[in-house]
Amino acid sequence: MFLRSVTVLCAMLALTACDRTTARYSDDYATKLSRNELLILPTNAQAFTVDAAGTQTRKYEYEGHIEPILATELQKQLTEKGYRATILHKKDLMTDKGYTEYAAFKEAFTAAYEATYKAGALAKREDAKHSVIRLNGQAKALGQKLNAPLMVYIDYNETARTADGQALDFAAGVAMQMLLGSSGSTPPDQTRAIVALIDTENDKVLWMNPGASAGGGMVAGMIYTDEEQSLKHIQNSLSWALRELPKRDDLFKKE
Repeated sequence: MFLRSVTVLCAMLALTACDRTTARYSDDYATKLSRNELLILPTNAQAFTVDAAGTQTRKYEYEGHIEPILATELQKQLTEKGYRATILHKKDLMTDKGYTEYAAFKEAFTAAYEATYKAGALAKREDAKHSVIRLNGQAKALGQKLNAPLMVYIDYNETARTADGQALDFAAGVAMQMLLGSSGSTPPDQTRAIVALIDTENDKVLWMNPGASAGGGMVAGMIYTDEEQSLKHIQNSLSWALRELPKRDDLFKKE
């Protein structure tokens, strides 16, 4: 676990030091973000366990459990950067009868994200700051429905090894150590959180960055019971995603 943490830290330092980034920016993101309040959309969360045979099992109950935690933690981290953000809960979305527009927006965002990162996550910083990512009219439609000029969207994915999967990984590592003198790398539990700030008036992504957290090693069932571990994954992945988002006060300097 310690070695995994060191590896992640080294990767973060290397990425920060070079002139490349995983984030994507629109030319006018600073002006837009400095003047508008943000609406945090209901989270799109997916969680899976992977057993020794490599079979994935979807954890719907857990997803429902962490969705409000994700929104609350994101609001907290945005507030710390000086942004004003309110949370739109799923029940409120249903009350406003905006679920159809929300579903269409999610589909459009997924397609736009995959097209943007198809060539790879890293891009030259100067190129990344002039990204044009359109959303096929779906962001505008949802924004009009919700009366929200700027929205924040989280696409969250978490994968955890089950107890038998971890036992197999451990046994394989021991065997590799005995036979070859070195243990093979074990796929860690991991999370990925894409945070995107959406300009609904112009139907585009203003700013977007995928964050990740790796490590841990949950035992069977802990995905439901270990609140501290879940929160740590969420905090780390969101912090990583938001690391390049400037503080709101700094945006005025960019205008």
